[in-house]
Amino acid sequence: MELLKIGALVGGVTLSVTGAAGVIAAGAEGTARPPAMVQKPGNAAGLQDWVTAFRARALAAGIDGAVFDRAMQTVRYDPQVIRRDRNQSEFTKTIWAYLETATSDLRVTNGKKALAEQADALSQIETRYGVEKEIVTAIWGLESAYG
Repeated sequence: MELLKIGALVGGVTLSVTGAAGVIAAGAEGTARPPAMVQKPGNAAGLQDWVTAFRARALAAGIDGAVFDRAMQTVRYDPQVIRRDRNQSEFTKTIWAYLETATSDLRVTNGKKALAEQADALSQIETRYGVEKEIVTAIWGLESAYG
C-alpha cells in the first residue's frame, strides 16, 4: 500500500493527511506566523469542525458526498502534526540562517535541472493555473528539495 502524505494551508487551517494510516490534523491558525506568537493548540473537536465546513466546499466543487465521507471516515487528530508544523525552519531560524539553506547553490542547481526535466508538465501547470513555472519550481524545491 502506497503511503500518501499531503500538507497544505487550506482556508486558514493547517491540514496534514497521511493516507495509509488515515491521519489528519488541523490547526485553527495558518502557518505564516512568528514563532513568538501564542498558539492555540488544535484539538479533535476543531478537526471535526473543519471537516464539516470543508465538506460543504468539497460538495460545491463537485466531489461526491459518499466519496468525501469515505475519505474522511478514518481520520483522527494527531497532535504531533501540530507540533511539527509549529517547528518548521521558516519560523524557528533567523532569516539569514533560513535563506542560507533555502537559496543554496545546490538548491539553485537542482532547481534549474528540475525545471528543464519537467518543462512540459510545468508549462502545462503555468498555462492552466497562471502561475509561472519558475515559481512552481521554487516552491517545489523549498517544500521537498525536488523529491
